[in-house]
Amino acid sequence: MFDRLFGRLRIKSVQSDMSTEPDVAVMQLPAPAMGQDNMGAPAIEAAPMSTFDGFHESADLTSICGWAWDSTRPDTPIDVDIYDGETHLAIVPANLFREDLLQSGIGNGIHSFIYAVPMRLRDGQPHTIRVMVAGTAIPLRRTPQQINAALAQM
Repeated sequence: MFDRLFGRLRIKSVQSDMSTEPDVAVMQLPAPAMGQDNMGAPAIEAAPMSTFDGFHESADLTSICGWAWDSTRPDTPIDVDIYDGETHLAIVPANLFREDLLQSGIGNGIHSFIYAVPMRLRDGQPHTIRVMVAGTAIPLRRTPQQINAALAQM
């Protein structure tokens, strides 16, 4: 968002920790020279900010879970895509209620997902699990995570 009052461009980025508050960086734009104004100058357009947010909470030999939502549609569940490396495993609805999400202001709290890990991933090999907002290239925070059946067997 362009802050006309102070001549700054606000840039939103995503954190990788568990906080629900994103970082906001402020970049100072050069002021016009004395006696000049910004009339006729091309407008500065920032890329649209994502309204999606979510967290890949865990991945183990039994389940992959987390939460995801679209803040512009706070009471509508969305889907997530789950991948093993580049292999698409499933589209899973994030439509389970959690009280902690509701208390944190994540819509109506119906934004959690749990996916049962298929047997083919319990093959003794390491697997890199990624969770993305369905149909996009937007990853959930704290993705990817490793599942390693070989370590679990020790």
